[in-house]
Amino acid sequence: MKNESQLDHQKTISNLKIIIWVLAALLVFSMIVAFSFWAKSNKYENETSRLVSDITDMDSLKDSLENTLTTLEGSYSEKIDENEVLSATLEERVQEVEDLKKRIQGVRSQLAKSQEVNDHINARLVQLEELKDSLENDIVTLQGQNEELRSANNEIATELTLSREQINGLNQDVKKLDQKNRQLVDRLFQLAPAGFVANNFKVTAMRKNDKVTAKAGRANEIKVTFDLKDVPQEYQKDEELYLVVTKFDGTPVPDIITKAVKVKSETPIDIAAVDIEQLKLSALQSIEMSFTPGKKFESGLYNALVYADHGFLGATSFELR
Repeated sequence: MKNESQLDHQKTISNLKIIIWVLAALLVFSMIVAFSFWAKSNKYENETSRLVSDITDMDSLKDSLENTLTTLEGSYSEKIDENEVLSATLEERVQEVEDLKKRIQGVRSQLAKSQEVNDHINARLVQLEELKDSLENDIVTLQGQNEELRSANNEIATELTLSREQINGLNQDVKKLDQKNRQLVDRLFQLAPAGFVANNFKVTAMRKNDKVTAKAGRANEIKVTFDLKDVPQEYQKDEELYLVVTKFDGTPVPDIITKAVKVKSETPIDIAAVDIEQLKLSALQSIEMSFTPGKKFESGLYNALVYADHGFLGATSFELR
């Protein structure tokens, strides 16, 4: 028992030694680690202090540079303004020099031409003297011609008086023809009413290049446009329209291709249509019809009459020179 106790006591002592050594090693290691952390911390603090110092110096340098930049910008702006003023002044001086050069050249040119002008004036005076003599002779001649013109003027005045009388007579004839024309139209409305009428007539003479003309000899096509308004319901169907052209006195126009048609009105009418259009009527429409005049189509007054296949619609007059 005693030996066992001694053995246990020795084991305990051994274990305590081991623990003491372990604790001593841990203490030493802890001290080493603590020293290492302290050294690094001290190093970092020194570097941080140095960096803070550098940043402070850089901020000061930045402020200084900004102040310098502001000063330079103000100076640059002043120099630009000064340069612009100097440039404008320089341009004005250059322009003044150019103007002065032109004035000098003009004066030199005038001085150079003064002698030439004097010579020209003297020569012109000689020509004017000759012209005066010629004009005096012309005046004598014109006085004789004036007497002849007065005599011719009296003859022209007499002819104008006769022409006015002829024009007045023609106007009276035109009035009579116009009255007969109106009577003819009224008569057609009475004999063959279509139940609606054509209005807003427009007659246009066209040349080959689609340009408007007022001359009969140049007309390649004559267009007649008109409106049909308020067409009754019973006539809003397929319908044939006929265009008839006559002289102002109602006589046929020679050398125009026509087609004989009988208008089926209450009193049937035989007409010679220069154009036929077939269309379905509505309550309102604008219609264009046309014909080609012959080579012998003369200037004068003409009638354009429009019929439907059941009656007379309306008419208009037109003139070509």
